[in-house]
Amino acid sequence: MVDAKSGAVVAPISICDLLHERFGAAESHQDGHMLFNKKKNQNIESLGSASVMGLHLVSGVVVGIAMGYYLDKYFGTKPWLTLIFLVFGIIAGYKNMFREMKRIQKTEAKADASNDTEKN
Repeated sequence: MVDAKSGAVVAPISICDLLHERFGAAESHQDGHMLFNKKKNQNIESLGSASVMGLHLVSGVVVGIAMGYYLDKYFGTKPWLTLIFLVFGIIAGYKNMFREMKRIQKTEAKADASNDTEKN
């Protein structure tokens, strides 16, 4: 790769950096009408984050039921430990979901703040 300012040959740090540089250059040439524009990336990222929140809730419940079931089987206390660990799994799932929601809100607040500063 050749440095535009000095004309010297410079090796890229990684393939990801090279691809980012190439897509960034192509995007600037096409005024944001590229396949990988920022608006679409934000929508896809939001969809992925919403999916992760659902997975947090479901995985907590499944892990709680599985732990309770096997502990009930081991100790012979059917159905009490299954019910207790089901409640623990629901609580853990909601806790993880709210944690993810806070992370998304912080990310969106930072993006909004950076967009406001770019416009001004």
